[in-house]
Amino acid sequence: MRENGMGIDITKATYPKLIIGRGYAVKERKVFKPTELGMKLIELLEDVDERLVMPETRRRIEELMAEIEVGKMGYEEALKKIVSEYLPLYQRLEDGLLLTV
Repeated sequence: MRENGMGIDITKATYPKLIIGRGYAVKERKVFKPTELGMKLIELLEDVDERLVMPETRRRIEELMAEIEVGKMGYEEALKKIVSEYLPLYQRLEDGLLLTV
């Protein structure tokens, strides 16, 4: 995460626990490795749009969170930016999931 410029203070501690808790990764000697479930999730998201799994995507959201924190941007404005950008991707993902049911 650090090499990709990600990890604001609040996410540095919670994100690794989150992905391990959900079964997406395991930690082996200070190294995180994706599980089969994690790889399937990545493949599914890549099929929708590669941006969903790129480090730049997470970094962009964290940058917006940092702008909110220092008062450069309001929460509502940041939320609108993210929703307008990613809602079409979410809808494509949802449509793809419905086709597999």
